[in-house]
Order: sequence, then C-alpha cells, then structure tokens
Amino acid sequence: MTNADLAVEVIKASPATPVPVMTLMGYGVADWASMATLVYVVLLALHYVYKNFIGPSRKGE
Repeated sequence: MTNADLAVEVIKASPATPVPVMTLMGYGVADWASMATLVYVVLLALHYVYKNFIGPSRKGE
C-alpha cells in the first residue's frame, strides 16, 4: 500500500470515527453534529478573514 492509498483510506474513515468515540464519551450524535458545524463555521470565518484582509495586505508590502 502506498502513502497515497493510506491517505485515501484515512480520509474515508475520518468522518465516521468521531461518532462512536463521542458516543462512548457521553455525547450524542446531535452534540457531535453541533461541534462539527461550529468547527466548520470557524474555519470558514478564518479563511474569509485571511483571504480578504490578511492576504491582500501582505501583497502590498
């Protein structure tokens, strides 16, 4: 198995892995979905700030 094949398999398993782990920790699927949504929104906001404010200001230096 090459590194690329291994990476593809890890990416395929990644979305399903947190659900049983968090269920064992006492969180339900709704809590998991809320946390995943929060992380996604924060990443989108950080990308927006970098793309529109930090990136253009660095090009002007």
